[in-house]
Amino acid sequence: MSKSGYCAALMLAAGLALTVPQAAGQVSGGRAAGPLAGAQPESAADQEREPIRKRLLTLQGGLVLRGTTRFELGRWSWKRDGEWTPLPLGAVVSARTEKEALAELSKRRQPLRKAAAALRVPLVEWMLQTGLYTEALGELDRMLGEAPDDPAVLALLARNDLPVRVPAWSSGDAESMKALLDYAARSPASLQEMVVRELEPLPLAELRELQPLLTAGLTSRESQRRRFSVLALRRLFPGFSVNELTRRAVLDPVEEVRVQSALALRDTGEESVIDPLARALGSSSSVVRTHAAQSLGLTGFAAAVEPLALRLMTLAPSGGGGQVAPRGTIFVGRQIAYVQDFDPEVATNATIADPIIGTIQEGVTLDVKIFGSSGGGYTFAHETRHLRRSLSRLTGADVKDTNGAWKHWWNTVGQEWVQAHRKAVEAVDARLAGTTAGKREG
Repeated sequence: MSKSGYCAALMLAAGLALTVPQAAGQVSGGRAAGPLAGAQPESAADQEREPIRKRLLTLQGGLVLRGTTRFELGRWSWKRDGEWTPLPLGAVVSARTEKEALAELSKRRQPLRKAAAALRVPLVEWMLQTGLYTEALGELDRMLGEAPDDPAVLALLARNDLPVRVPAWSSGDAESMKALLDYAARSPASLQEMVVRELEPLPLAELRELQPLLTAGLTSRESQRRRFSVLALRRLFPGFSVNELTRRAVLDPVEEVRVQSALALRDTGEESVIDPLARALGSSSSVVRTHAAQSLGLTGFAAAVEPLALRLMTLAPSGGGGQVAPRGTIFVGRQIAYVQDFDPEVATNATIADPIIGTIQEGVTLDVKIFGSSGGGYTFAHETRHLRRSLSRLTGADVKDTNGAWKHWWNTVGQEWVQAHRKAVEAVDARLAGTTAGKREG
């Protein structure tokens, strides 16, 4: 993962910290962000004994400086770019060694390793409060990867009192806008979400200029730029650039881009967007079929259940005919040749004999099924796994994660499930059509 976006955000926070006012409450929304209960600050004796150490210095206003620091003659200095920068007298509220903070983080993180993203938000808040900004942003990236639209995670990123900022920019300034988009293209997921929040209040005229720039970014060679373009289109322009988003959902080599593209198709609210993805299930490429299966599950449309189930039936062994994994045999052994006899022939004044060659074979013959080929990395097993996951996501059915179990579900329950969904959609369409007709008559 690229860290250039982190560096820009953290250096911005550091710059704010160096100019922090003496009065608390003028930075970071006025919250004093000292260590929580149980986090012991470094004692004055320790500071005198080891003046130069890696520390977290909490400043007036709540910002935290992290790095190599020293305490001499009653004054703190911070080593930046190889030089010592003295901090204003009285600016440091408390100090804590980096080693102690990371040890406490490990202890706090342990019981939450398998917890849902929303349950880890308080841990991220503690990291930000303590000054572990890099770790906090990394944790946010993982949470967004697990739950891209979790309300608690997005609410945390939308807060105005976070100690991490995106670079300043000016609305209406084309160069400033380009610089912001370039920053987003170098940034990880958490900072990209912050940039999107910055763009939301733009006037309509500027949004019209922004949309083509984001669409053009979908075909960029830089994966992070493609990811940001998909995210911004999804958040700011739902329903736009559907054709290119469909291509990204199936053909993009980066999973994050495919996932965001599939979620963008979901956010259109139109079930018809799954038609190209369903057709891609019949591609001759296992990679394309696998990507299509994954994206169909992420779109969230129940209409995708039937094509996914039918595709699984053709791939699963004894899955109802159609395409199955190729079968064959392989012989492993050796062959030995020997002279078995001679075939004499008599000619004028001469007698010759042709040797008769015999063979002996020894070894074993094995039955095999080909589930994949070396080099591609994608196999029938990999494809069927994504088909099952998408079916589980869309139906919510409590089915064992095997091909046979899903085949049984489809033959006993699945076709009725699809018919019930179709009837529900038709009922909604009829009700909407009646409402529209009534409005026209009125």
